[in-house]
Amino acid sequence: MKKIKIIKVIASLLAVASMLTAYPVRANAEWKQDSNGWWNTEGSSWSVGWKEIDRKWYYFRQDGYMAHDTAIDGYELGSDGAWIQAASNNLSNSKNVTTNEYKNFDINEFKNTLKTGGYPVEVRDTLYKENSVSKGWKLVNGKYYYFSFEGALAKDEIVDGYYLGVDGALDTTKGKSQLQDITMKTEESVYPIGTDKIRVDITNNTNLECEYGGIYYQIDKFENNEWHNLDFAEHATFTDMAALLPAKGTSMDICRLSILKDFNKLAAGKCRMVAEVGNSEGYSHVAAEFELQ
Repeated sequence: MKKIKIIKVIASLLAVASMLTAYPVRANAEWKQDSNGWWNTEGSSWSVGWKEIDRKWYYFRQDGYMAHDTAIDGYELGSDGAWIQAASNNLSNSKNVTTNEYKNFDINEFKNTLKTGGYPVEVRDTLYKENSVSKGWKLVNGKYYYFSFEGALAKDEIVDGYYLGVDGALDTTKGKSQLQDITMKTEESVYPIGTDKIRVDITNNTNLECEYGGIYYQIDKFENNEWHNLDFAEHATFTDMAALLPAKGTSMDICRLSILKDFNKLAAGKCRMVAEVGNSEGYSHVAAEFELQ
């Protein structure tokens, strides 16, 4: 098992307060429906990820809508959204963290996933740049590499389902594994322009202890049909810390938008928080969208 990385945290961005909870639905939860589908309210927010409701398991996507007539993490969901249980399966005790779901690797699918997900690829002549902190995907001499939010080259790990070899290069011979069941959501879906503090909850539904933090929280804005990363202010200060996310647990953080370089110029529109969560398997990126109005 790989040693979990120590991730830097922007002290002025995050006030970490771990809340170790399971993920039962709150007492004031309520089913609701609109033209896009069903969702389950939780106070002023909504359910995300796997939830057990009235002894049935449902999966809610990042936007809160219930998935149905599909398979999530290898588990089949019926037309009512409930998990169709088989005698050989037990969702609570035997959910796999990763399996080799896609045997054939599609490089065009890989490129399209990065593009639509808002993760641009930087083309380089050399893997490392002097006096430069790397972050994200790099294309070097025809090979793809990934640098974590803290600038470390990922090796012999899985990043968002993609296998990386011992040299860090993307390994296309292994196909793609399914994504880890880690989700994030904001406390509210809409905030007024000028809002500074935004609460996010990150839920780890896997059986592995995770950690995250950092700069390393990334804040994006959706403009011209693409996600664009927003720069932090030059006065941002950093400290060596790590936020632990226990297996089957939830952690709450307070993120500050005022750390952004152009905070006072933020206009109305769709934004998102992106966190990089690491464990012994590798890295997973989770996002929580919200609107500024």
